[in-house]
Amino acid sequence: MSWTGTTSPDAATSAIAALERGDVVFFPSLRFVVHPDEAVLFTLAIRVLERLKGDWPEVGGFTNSPISLS
Repeated sequence: MSWTGTTSPDAATSAIAALERGDVVFFPSLRFVVHPDEAVLFTLAIRVLERLKGDWPEVGGFTNSPISLS
């Protein structure tokens, strides 16, 4: 999957509908570059979510993720 590739009309329609509902669309194979000055944004968000996980277990964790908080 790439940012410049094409997708089927059904997949596009489904993704658009999901985004319009406010859902998250997950593309695990679609890569993007995080620049060093942007990394702090991810670190902060991940730490907040990990804190919430302790208060609300339904938030879940980061399964199948390269993210480490140790």
